[in-house]
Amino acid sequence: MKTHISSILAAFILFLASSANAQQVYVKLHGTYAYGLNQNSMHYINPIPGYNDDEKDYYTYGAGTNIGLSAGYGVSENIALNLDLTYLFSNEYEIEFYSENITHKARMLNITPGIVMSPGYEKFNPYAKAGLVLGFGKILVASEENNFYSEQHLTGGLAIGINGAMGLEYKLSDAFQVFAEASLTSLSWAPEKAAYVTYERDGIDYLPNMTTSEKEVDFVNEYEEEYGMDDHSDEPVTQLKYNYSFSKIGFSVGLKILL
Repeated sequence: MKTHISSILAAFILFLASSANAQQVYVKLHGTYAYGLNQNSMHYINPIPGYNDDEKDYYTYGAGTNIGLSAGYGVSENIALNLDLTYLFSNEYEIEFYSENITHKARMLNITPGIVMSPGYEKFNPYAKAGLVLGFGKILVASEENNFYSEQHLTGGLAIGINGAMGLEYKLSDAFQVFAEASLTSLSWAPEKAAYVTYERDGIDYLPNMTTSEKEVDFVNEYEEEYGMDDHSDEPVTQLKYNYSFSKIGFSVGLKILL
């Protein structure tokens, strides 16, 4: 997936470079720290019987560090088409329940096509940006208790949201600019699958001997409970989908290179 997306971005930059003059095409390198919005409760991450609302921990996967690469094409002095490619490293959260220690964090690749508008000033140039966010995420959960250790990944599904930003560029030379930007992203994601990737006790790997129903979960929009003695050990367990918030307010700094 990452290779394919990188290839798409590279092809996009080459297309821009072949179809525009030297001052119309740009590439940006940037880093962002984000504060999360719309906190989640410990829904799927800690489905422990008796874990009531008063004891639940709250968190947001929007909070964390992002690294990014952008490419754009100025269709005029005031309007540019822009494509952002960013990767999120969310904050890590820790839960202690009796002797069990659970940590969880998220990773998400975001692709944001959009439009940039600016007055086109020479030295200090403010701008506004808006776009559609497409996200490909993963939630990583690790559990440790005495001599037991497990890792579980939640994957699948496409996150769709919106992004808006305002920033200021400062011209260093004809080829280089620095910029600072504040952004708001509204985004949530519902994984489609969960699976153990590690399941060890006393250093012994139990994963190869576990049934499909013991190590995999399919998340669906709706399903009916089945009662009876039928053996479904070769099928994933079915549970309802849950949307995790990746909404955030971000603050970015970076370098803009005019090609």
